[in-house]
Amino acid sequence: MGERAQQIPFYCDGSYLCEPCAELCRTKVQRQKPVKTKAYKFNYQCQCKFMRGGCKLRYQGEEGVVLSEEERSKQKEDYKKYLNEKLLMMAAREVPLNRLNQQQFEFSLESNLENAMLYDDEITRAVALSCIPPEIVDLASNPVQQLKELVNWFKFEFFSWCDKPPCPSCKSDQAVERVGSDTPNAEDREYHASQVEKYLCKNCKTTVRFPRYNHPMKLFETRTGRCGEWANAFTCLCIALGHDARKVLDWTDHVWTEVYLAQWERWVHIDACEPLFDKPLTYEKGWGKELTYCIAFSSKEMVDVSKRYVVDPVLNRMRRDRVNEKWLADTLQQRREALWSMQGDSQAQFLRKRYQIEQGHLDAGSAHKFPSEPFQPRQSGAQ
Repeated sequence: MGERAQQIPFYCDGSYLCEPCAELCRTKVQRQKPVKTKAYKFNYQCQCKFMRGGCKLRYQGEEGVVLSEEERSKQKEDYKKYLNEKLLMMAAREVPLNRLNQQQFEFSLESNLENAMLYDDEITRAVALSCIPPEIVDLASNPVQQLKELVNWFKFEFFSWCDKPPCPSCKSDQAVERVGSDTPNAEDREYHASQVEKYLCKNCKTTVRFPRYNHPMKLFETRTGRCGEWANAFTCLCIALGHDARKVLDWTDHVWTEVYLAQWERWVHIDACEPLFDKPLTYEKGWGKELTYCIAFSSKEMVDVSKRYVVDPVLNRMRRDRVNEKWLADTLQQRREALWSMQGDSQAQFLRKRYQIEQGHLDAGSAHKFPSEPFQPRQSGAQ
């Protein structure tokens, strides 16, 4: 309450309410049941504070009754407890099984896993290592410093951001406008570009193609793109340096990297686009995003790491309405078991134990206990 948010409005007694207030408000003066409007979301501020009567969310007493500070504090804590219980009940509702949504979600899982497998190719890793300055490679004994140096070099010297490609004739992107998409050709498909953006230069009428390459080998050649290209190339560089790294896909349109630091015994968030190091709450607190699903991909595992990046796991659960939670958990577990079985017995045992420890950290909200201030707004461009 009190902040603008992307949500479906509920209409009641002349005001628009958010879903929690519409379902949970216990005020006795409510004259009509809140009615859900059309099922689309837009930015608005919940108006429950404008409802007539004593709104419990404002911790007021009955009309005409003055509460002491102690009574107001107790009422506030009582209602917080009540609200949390109801929110947990709402979050526990399972999304109905939807075959089409599941097929689309599963296709995204499989395509990102296929992409993550490319990082382990020996030739690709050798090319990746050859791109990194020797002074960064030599920092192997200090992995934290090495990763910090790597992300800064990658951001400011190696890779470039591309909202739209420059015209090859005019050598500028000022007059270039997107006019649709193009069919991937043989080279595009070879380097895993399933999408090709099509642009037109208004000055010279030249058509400009921008394949969204996913193969790190090609990205080390082009050295440009948006967050998808940045995360693919950077994650591969981390692996080339000997780090255990994985790509994280955010279903609200962003991609970044996680690296496991043995000395810290946990996964560390790294976003090469910004650049950010170990600041997982930036997306919700700094950018104002409302995250849903954040899935990590590597050749060794596929893990739902959403809890690491959200401020409130309960509200995050309420926003996860694409697929059934049990279906998602079972699907990820099946993929993990299949990937672990390919690693050999001792490595599989190590990965299972590490995964269990990670789940304990995520459930306990351990990521929120590490320093992550300040929360900067987004520095890079669009997806």
